[in-house]
Amino acid sequence: MKKKQTRLRNPRKVKRRIRHFWHLLLLSLRAGLQLPSLARPVPVSILQITPSSLLPFLQSPHPTLRNSITLPPARRRSRTPTPTPPIPTPPAQPPAVTSTPARTARTRHLRQRRCPPSASVRNSLTHSVGRGVRCQGRGRGGEAAAAMSQDDRFAFTAEWYDPNASLFRRYELLYYPKDGSVEMYDVKNHRTFLKRTKYESLHLEDLFVGNKITVFSRHLSLVDYGDQYTARKLGSRKERTLALIKPDATPKIGELVDIIINAGFTITKAKMMLLSRKEAVDFYIDHQSKPFYNELLQFITSGPVVAMEILRDDAVCKWKTLLGPANSVVARTDEPDSIRANFGHDGIRNAAHGPDSVASAARELELFFPSSGGRGPANSAKFTNSTCCIIKPHAVNEGLAGKIIKAIINEGFQISALQMCNMERANVEEFYEIYKGVVAEYMEMVTELCSGPCIAMEIIQPEPPKVFRDFCGPSDPEIARCLRPGTLRAVFGKNKIQNAVHCTDLPEDGLLEVQYFFKILDS
Repeated sequence: MKKKQTRLRNPRKVKRRIRHFWHLLLLSLRAGLQLPSLARPVPVSILQITPSSLLPFLQSPHPTLRNSITLPPARRRSRTPTPTPPIPTPPAQPPAVTSTPARTARTRHLRQRRCPPSASVRNSLTHSVGRGVRCQGRGRGGEAAAAMSQDDRFAFTAEWYDPNASLFRRYELLYYPKDGSVEMYDVKNHRTFLKRTKYESLHLEDLFVGNKITVFSRHLSLVDYGDQYTARKLGSRKERTLALIKPDATPKIGELVDIIINAGFTITKAKMMLLSRKEAVDFYIDHQSKPFYNELLQFITSGPVVAMEILRDDAVCKWKTLLGPANSVVARTDEPDSIRANFGHDGIRNAAHGPDSVASAARELELFFPSSGGRGPANSAKFTNSTCCIIKPHAVNEGLAGKIIKAIINEGFQISALQMCNMERANVEEFYEIYKGVVAEYMEMVTELCSGPCIAMEIIQPEPPKVFRDFCGPSDPEIARCLRPGTLRAVFGKNKIQNAVHCTDLPEDGLLEVQYFFKILDS
């Protein structure tokens, strides 16, 4: 049976009734009267006192009791009620739908198929009106999507090779240039792989099709643009071309790399090679009818060359302009600030080469850096009286590679082999194995070396490990600036982890480290 709820009473009325009751009772006792009404039972609860229960006292025949009763006047309420602020009515809620197991399963299935919408659809809806695209799926609410609607978002299709499963896994990589954050979505499993996270090591200049980037120690290959907006915005900005440093300018490789970086180019691949005559014939196939063809072949195979893949807006035209006229003698007169004017000698020994068109650039890049998985021309490592030097990723990303190479050559060391590579974490752990358990910063060292592209070099010098290690300086740049201020780490290092370069510490490890890069990894 449902219990009856007690009606709430006004506390002022309750107090007033209690006061009246005791006032009447006190007067009756003072008069010493035995009223008939007092024989009646007193109300059980004072809260039950009503005017009708007080009526016997008011009808008493004794004038002393009747005339002494004065009830306080009741407080009158104002006829004009105090206005109260209107209470906002909540928006009407849609009627709740009772979910059944079948409905829940179907909803989950449709949600997996719909979320997230393809990047092309998102960008076509938002970028058509000049605003950035925000993914309103992926587990983020509408407030976050509205807050991010003012900045751009670029989408790429990335692949990562899973060594355990021996297959390539595909992800959708989203980059937000406003705060430098990245987000990854697993295409196969239809789920978020990496929530939007700020990653300072990745920059907009690193994002182009064909490049290899590192996101939290995971090496990704950008195979395609994720939507039309990204392809339209970034596709024309990153044109590829070949920069070939000829044998006469190889000793000036540090200055040339610095000029290329300062001109706004991004170096994505680099390798010092020795060309065979067959490879030289394939490279100069367009010059077979020229009278200087044989002399050109003999010169290009006379020593090591450095091939680089460089990127920039309109890269082919800009690189040809930076090179200057083909004849260095003419270049000194017409364009004295060009590369061939400053580093070349004549029409054959003109320091560097550049393709004439986009098609020629694609053909020549395929010769030096095959996309089919081939090795290309052999490296120029000698494996005698050598030590290893690695320019770390933070120095490469900061554009210090040319300055470091120049400082090494100016100190009297010879660079006999050079190669830019992106190392997997397993390879870095194997390379740094001798430091495991010895150096407290072992894990940080591994993370730094696999965080981006690095440049490995073979340095030739009598007693190379000890002499070159002294030139690199102490591993801590702060100590190096105090004790050896002219060393590489003192000039270019930032902290004990990002100390610009790695060098061989033990004399017996010099050849082993060189072989690891230029034999094991290069194969």
